[in-house]
Amino acid sequence: MHRACLLVSALLFGCSHGATPVPKKSGDALKVDPPQEVPPRAIGVHCSPDETFPKILPVPEASGAVEVERDGRPFLLVHSDSGQKGRALLLPLDATPQEGAPPETRTPEGRTPEALTLSLDLRAGDDLEGIAAVGERIFTITSSGAITTFAFKGHALVRSSEATRLGPPPAACATLADVNCGRDYEGLCLHEARHSSEDRACDGYVASRAEGALYCVHVEGDRLALVDRPPIKLALPKGSLSDCAFGDRKGPAKNTLVITTNVRNFSRSYVVDEKSASLTELDVPGVLNNEAIAIDHEGRLYLFMDSNGETSGAARFNCRGW
Repeated sequence: MHRACLLVSALLFGCSHGATPVPKKSGDALKVDPPQEVPPRAIGVHCSPDETFPKILPVPEASGAVEVERDGRPFLLVHSDSGQKGRALLLPLDATPQEGAPPETRTPEGRTPEALTLSLDLRAGDDLEGIAAVGERIFTITSSGAITTFAFKGHALVRSSEATRLGPPPAACATLADVNCGRDYEGLCLHEARHSSEDRACDGYVASRAEGALYCVHVEGDRLALVDRPPIKLALPKGSLSDCAFGDRKGPAKNTLVITTNVRNFSRSYVVDEKSASLTELDVPGVLNNEAIAIDHEGRLYLFMDSNGETSGAARFNCRGW
């Protein structure tokens, strides 16, 4: 997914948290979007940058992240975007890589990020845009609405199923290998405790960039199915929604739904009220063009940037008050 134009916009107009209008060029005329209403800042949630966390990670085009467990140890699993054929990085959370160390530098035992390749069903393409976990199952979604499930078998992360369709069009694109089509999904977030056998249970959401909306999904074994209820429509600039997440099931933010946005909305991040769809802004600076968000078992918040390169910008924040 090419986002060079968004990066240029960020450099030209900055990533201010004010309600500055965004200039747009249409033909020979320069049009300006009306200012967006700025949501209130989150009350009680206070975050500060974690300067020990690497600002650059050795994973290309980071597009999604989630906390997972392997052999009882916590890791952050970060996956790449389209064109990378499932490349990913497994980052230990119980021992952070050293700040400033080159990616090729070996750190002490247990502190080295591990490169992985997800065994994708390439009939559905490789445009991975979101990742979430329920128990030992790890779900991914492509922009076209293809769902694939993975699980750890020992140290190996293996595919549990072939890619399945989130639903018939418009739930998923007619051709799953297409990119940025239809609803153009950009994120996936699942809530561990909600998983049940109830047909209408909303176990989480898929994030549609095209519609700026969160659609309810239900976990059915190794599949996800849309729940027949209206989506949560978010008051965001068109094309700005880039990911969603619930806090890790063992952490203080386990019942908190957050989203992040790209440079079209100055890379702001928010807490979402699922009942009212209201947004409360988190006071966390973006990484120029936010592409992924995650919250780990300690309540630390992560942001990742897809820079179309071999490495990805990253930031971690120590947060309290969830």
